[in-house]
This record gives sequence, structure tokens and C-alpha cells, in this order.
Amino acid sequence: MIIENAKYKTNMGTDDNCSINATIDGQEMSVPLDTANRHYAEILKQVADGDITIADVPAWVQEEADKVELQQEFPK
Repeated sequence: MIIENAKYKTNMGTDDNCSINATIDGQEMSVPLDTANRHYAEILKQVADGDITIADVPAWVQEEADKVELQQEFPK
């Protein structure tokens, strides 16, 4: 599994990580932080092996993502 550009995404209004956005085998994915999830398990393995690191999402990207999420949850 080729994992690139792994970045944490946080919950709106908190600093708690809720998922990892990454390109996995060429496909953009949002991976839940659940050890039963095969993609998350592989991310953890590759981090432990030193093959990849997980970056924090820049604040301005997180803010834009939060706006989109709010609009989807509470459409006008």
C-alpha cells in the first residue's frame, strides 16, 4: 500500500484528531482513527517502521474544511 501526504484532520472547534487525510494507492481518502480499519492499521505500521510521517493540516485548510462540513450539516 502506497501512502502519501498523510495529514491529521481535527474535529471542528477542538484540537482532537478525528481522521487522517491521505493519498492511498493514488486515491484521496479520509481514514478514521480506528484500528479495525485496514488503511489506518497500515498507516500505523508504516509510521512505526519509519516509512511515513503524519503531518498536521495547516490551520487555514482546516478552517476551510470546517466551513464545508458545517454547510453540509446545516444547509441553508
